[in-house]
Parts: sequence; C-alpha cells; structure tokens
Amino acid sequence: VDGWSVLSQLKAMPGMEDVPIILLTMLENKEMGFALGAAEYLTKPIDASKLLPILDRHRSTKPSGTVLVVEDDPPSRELVVRMLQKEGINVRESSNGREAIEVLQSGVKPDLIVLDLIMAEMDGFDFLRQVRPHPEWSKIPVVVVSSLDLNSEAQEVLRGQVEHIFQKGRFAREDLLREVRETINQHMLKRQSASQNPAPKSS
Repeated sequence: VDGWSVLSQLKAMPGMEDVPIILLTMLENKEMGFALGAAEYLTKPIDASKLLPILDRHRSTKPSGTVLVVEDDPPSRELVVRMLQKEGINVRESSNGREAIEVLQSGVKPDLIVLDLIMAEMDGFDFLRQVRPHPEWSKIPVVVVSSLDLNSEAQEVLRGQVEHIFQKGRFAREDLLREVRETINQHMLKRQSASQNPAPKSS
C-alpha cells in the first residue's frame, strides 16, 4: 500500500483527525499531500536540520503531568481514572478529601486535582478550605466534577478557587479531557517559568 493510501486511511480513522502526519517522499506533490491531511511534507533525502524542528513543532500535546482524582464513588472514580490513564497521564486516587490531604502531605505535587464536592468524609468544600491557604498547594489547579446542582451561593464560594465545574451526566468526555490537557499544560509551563525565573530575595 503506498503512502497516499495510508495517509487517506489514517485520516479517516476515528481519533486520528488531529494526529499530525509528516510525509517523507521522493515525489514533489505537496498539494496532494496537504489535500489529504498531511501536516508537513519533506522530500528525500531528509535533512535532520529540517526534520527535527518539524518534529519538535508537532510534538504530542498530551500532558505528562500528574492528576489527583478525589471521588468517593468507586465507579465514578474508576471511570475518570481510566479515561485519564488512556491519555498517558499519571493518576493518583483518593476516596475523600482527608485522604487527598494525606497524599499532598506525603510530598506528591499534582499538576491538577479533579475534585468531587459531595463526599462523606471531608467534602470538596472543606478540602478547598484546607488546601488553598497552604503555600505549596495554593496554586494547584482544581477541576470540579460533581452531581451537586450548585446554587449561586455555592458558585460564589468556588469562584477563583477552581478552574472549571462539570456536572456529572451533563458533559462530554472530550470536554473534560480538553480541560485537563489545557490546564495541566498551563500549570506545568507556569511552574517551569517560576523555576527558571525565581522571585528575587528581599534584602
């Protein structure tokens, strides 16, 4: 099967629409390559100085950070955990807010916390009240996934403390994954920037 057919078949497969494909060929036919969905087109012989920057530009956008999932309902927790692990994300689990605090105290520094609000032992609100004043945990982004129908007062309490709120049964899997990817990547970039440019010490 030639490369043109492979390119067409790959782009027609579910989940492959956004995967960048780079054509390496001896034929000068960029128009056809781009028309079939190629991200880049290079003619042989391949020059590393041209290929490597292209590979760097199209590196996977999947985050490689750690997510702490705090959820007391085992089926719901397993669903989120498996979904994130399929994305190649390292996942830690806690069945309530108290366990999650213990995970943080053990030295684990997640790049994102997926938090349920209704839990029998330390709910999500109490968890946030303990986490946000802590200097090492205050900047960890939190995404809420809960069945709680939030009133205006609850929304006001969460304002500024969480990145996004998803209601169970009312969001698409892709929406949660997109939010997780973007939030982790932003958090890791901020953390990297902070480590490279530390705040000046006061005299």
